[in-house]
Amino acid sequence: GTQKKLKIMFWNCRGFPWHKGAGLNEVLNDADIIFLAETWERDIRRIPQINGYIVHSIWHQQTGLRGQGGVACIYKEKIQAKIAIAKDDPHKRYIWITITGNHLPLHIARCSIPHRESPFYLRHGIDPSQPFGDLCMDIARFSTQGSVLLLGDFNARIGDLQF
Repeated sequence: GTQKKLKIMFWNCRGFPWHKGAGLNEVLNDADIIFLAETWERDIRRIPQINGYIVHSIWHQQTGLRGQGGVACIYKEKIQAKIAIAKDDPHKRYIWITITGNHLPLHIARCSIPHRESPFYLRHGIDPSQPFGDLCMDIARFSTQGSVLLLGDFNARIGDLQF
């Protein structure tokens, strides 16, 4: 039989005004999976439910006018059996999902790594020169179980680390 390819979309939405209505319907373009970055959610401004999709999001609790950071994975209900939320980073920097099907599992991390000068590192006791410690351990673990794909905003922190 013919396999349908998944349509995956990534959007750095920079705090889209969730409180003014979904607004996502215009950009979904029938994508199967949508990854969002910089959602800036907070308790009173959440990503709305979208008909036919499941929304999973994490963000930093914030009391100011807007949230901080935030990543989300939105996927079609009809592919729910093939999608698993594999891990939410306890520091809210990334979400791992696992897609299963007729091939080896595909593990996707949707990342939003704070910039080097962010107060995030002091608050969480993380060395700002080594922001990828936990992520590297996850990559090592997931790469033994299938393919790995990283998507996101790494705030220009790229290098030559090899696995």
